[in-house]
Amino acid sequence: MIQFKDFDKKFISDNFNDADEIITSKDVDFVLNKLDGLIMQKGFIHYEKKYNDFGLQAMRVFDSIYYNN
Repeated sequence: MIQFKDFDKKFISDNFNDADEIITSKDVDFVLNKLDGLIMQKGFIHYEKKYNDFGLQAMRVFDSIYYNN
């Protein structure tokens, strides 16, 4: 089972329609790929090629899941 911090679960619940599927998944690659897709869609200031505030928050969740699993 994948380990999530409370912040990770809240972020996923707030940003994904299929949050239950993500949180109950046993495949860490599936979870990280979903987060990566979200970061690519909403996490950049495109003209500067830097993360926006949402992207930084999403990367924090991505890193938390990656390092705890």
